[in-house]
Amino acid sequence: MSARFYARKVFHTAMLVVSALSLSVVLGACGKDDSGAKKAAKWLKKDSQYNPPNGEWITTSVHLDKNGRIVMDVLVPIKEQVMLIKTRTRIEQARIVMLACPPKNSEFWGMIEKDRELWVNLTARTDTSMDTTLQGATCRH
Repeated sequence: MSARFYARKVFHTAMLVVSALSLSVVLGACGKDDSGAKKAAKWLKKDSQYNPPNGEWITTSVHLDKNGRIVMDVLVPIKEQVMLIKTRTRIEQARIVMLACPPKNSEFWGMIEKDRELWVNLTARTDTSMDTTLQGATCRH
């Protein structure tokens, strides 16, 4: 074998290795690791039992949706509050949802990535004991 043939073979092999490494880095960056978000969701569910959102509201669920967003469902149990929320504009309702968000200094915000969303749904009980969504919004940190 000539030196030229050997050099081509080494170059070709090196290019395959570089391509494979590049592809693995790109594909690895495509999917988020949800383990931290799941841990944060579990922590938020437990914390909200001891520190209810807005004092009287009840967190009924905290989970990850199919898009990797953390979703917290919060029941507004007082009918007068539900009626008041329903009379507000959408923008005002979104601001009311923010009352259910963890405080800015909460440990929760340090547990999730900066680009991870926390979506909060305010819900109300209907006469048939089903929960219906009043309004939802993203909490900012």
